[in-house]
Amino acid sequence: MLRRRGTGPGIRAATGIGFAAFPRAIGQAVQGLTIVGWGRMKGIVASAGDGGAVVSREVTVRVPLEESLDLLERPARACVGFIRDGQPQIEPVHLRYEGGRYLVGIGPGAFAPDPSDELVLVVDEGVLFFELRAVYVRGVARPAPSSPQERLRWVEVEPSRTSSWHYGRMRWKRDTG
Repeated sequence: MLRRRGTGPGIRAATGIGFAAFPRAIGQAVQGLTIVGWGRMKGIVASAGDGGAVVSREVTVRVPLEESLDLLERPARACVGFIRDGQPQIEPVHLRYEGGRYLVGIGPGAFAPDPSDELVLVVDEGVLFFELRAVYVRGVARPAPSSPQERLRWVEVEPSRTSSWHYGRMRWKRDTG
């Protein structure tokens, strides 16, 4: 059980001490750097081992969508989130990725987005930290053809934004300056 910061035994979880292994994992994943500190917004502060020089750089887990196409073609888990009657709804779905189209099958009895609803599709897999990877698609729901024999209601997601990440591909962000 989490407690407010500074109150009793829950302080370890509330202050993020439970994430102590995270900087060590990054140091191992990103060219053996020694981590001397880290911050949620600024990234990692690391010693490069060259006389104690300290650098501050950000780490990224984002990968190009093209590197995650296998995840879309054989999804382990997929769900959509949308707003219905002012309340957030999240439903597990079946996904067909065909020629760049995101076709989402929603089971009987489940809430389904209305045409023109904005929704988010998340496809993910992995259990352990460095196995975790996902594809995120934000877009608008459009009706898709369904046959009467199918029990699923199909919706196409017209993407307005896509993103994908893979924790096993953690690396320093490239400097753009």
